[in-house]
Amino acid sequence: MRTAGTILAVLATGLLAAGSAGSGAIRPAIVQDRIPFPDKRKSETRRYSVRHYGRDTFLLSRPHVIVEHFTGSLSYRSARDTFARDVPDVELHELPGLCAHFIVDRRGVIHQLVSVRLMCRHTVGLNWTAIGVEHVGVSDAGVMGNRRQLAASLRLTRWLKERFGIRTRDVIGHNESLSSPYHHERVAALKHQTHGDFRRGTMQRYRRLLEHPAGTSASAAPRRVRLGRSVRRRPIDALAVGDPDAARKVLVVGAIHGNETAGMGVVRALGRGAAPAGTELWLLPTLNPDGVAAHRRQNARGVDLNRNFPWHWRPLGRKGDMTWSGPRRMSEPETRIARALVRRIRPRVTIWFHQPAALVDRSGGDVAIQRRFARRTGLPLSRLGPYPGTATGWQNRRYPGTTAFVVELPGGPLSARRADVFKRAVLDAARARP
Repeated sequence: MRTAGTILAVLATGLLAAGSAGSGAIRPAIVQDRIPFPDKRKSETRRYSVRHYGRDTFLLSRPHVIVEHFTGSLSYRSARDTFARDVPDVELHELPGLCAHFIVDRRGVIHQLVSVRLMCRHTVGLNWTAIGVEHVGVSDAGVMGNRRQLAASLRLTRWLKERFGIRTRDVIGHNESLSSPYHHERVAALKHQTHGDFRRGTMQRYRRLLEHPAGTSASAAPRRVRLGRSVRRRPIDALAVGDPDAARKVLVVGAIHGNETAGMGVVRALGRGAAPAGTELWLLPTLNPDGVAAHRRQNARGVDLNRNFPWHWRPLGRKGDMTWSGPRRMSEPETRIARALVRRIRPRVTIWFHQPAALVDRSGGDVAIQRRFARRTGLPLSRLGPYPGTATGWQNRRYPGTTAFVVELPGGPLSARRADVFKRAVLDAARARP
């Protein structure tokens, strides 16, 4: 039986490893919870290896790759039980059953299920040379936003990298499997098979953190992110400022209507500064670059993007009308880009700038944040609408517990002094806690 002192020593070892990148990475605390791997499963693995890789072995010798996954569930036990059952998988219907060498649960506990000397079935084309690391969760964002889980994952991966001499570029997400130089698959039908977990954008952040632990300037460097393109194929980019691993995300949109562009100046000012501690700012100058270029409210197809979101959408007007809601909900690439971004980062606070009513709209969510914003900027707090198909209406109802609201700036351009007032009000809202 372990003494309390021994347990504390193990925990301290794991915590020290969090700050060790590169040489000298310390073995993290790992709970041994091995699944059955009897001779029957070893024979199945050997036959699988011959069929898929032309290698007559069930052993994993000198691994070159680490593959990061998420389980698709919220329970460690259910994932572990799935791997323990040596039954044909539901997707490819093959034996041996699926497995991974490690699972990192949502509390940040690392569990080892299989010896790293044994081959596990977790990534088509790479099982012959890859260690599989699963994370309990249902999305990349969920895992990356869980600080304890992410820290444990980085500790484990750093240690495995050093132990086996694996390069950072060969730490990949499952979704990146086809681009690995070690990918090899003999079964023709499976040569292009992969999964959607841990996409390239996520893994770029993850690999950066492997090299530069959270809190260094490299991990906090602003990042320009291409979100998509408009109807006229103009790029729609966002700037992410602050700690990419902060659980708290704040989204600021400078303009959704192409003839209401003063908020873009506020967004540019925010991009020149820093984000509050523990927060990542996502700054989107405009969702409607075609409208900005034409200096008109609607997008290039004549749709009012702020009537095109799914909450309470209904046919409104017709093409040519200023507030035409489009042929159907989410018909426009720009609104789909906004939806994808909100789903991706789940912002706690979102501010959508408009003009020219000169007020803060009680749009939903935490009214205290909106009242404080109004007080700091000298604008009145009022209630507009409700209007059908708005971005804030959709966000506040689709993601309860978050706050999305409209700030109507005065007409015309903002002076540098007023832009700074709104910048400071945004940063204040970003620090607010519900």
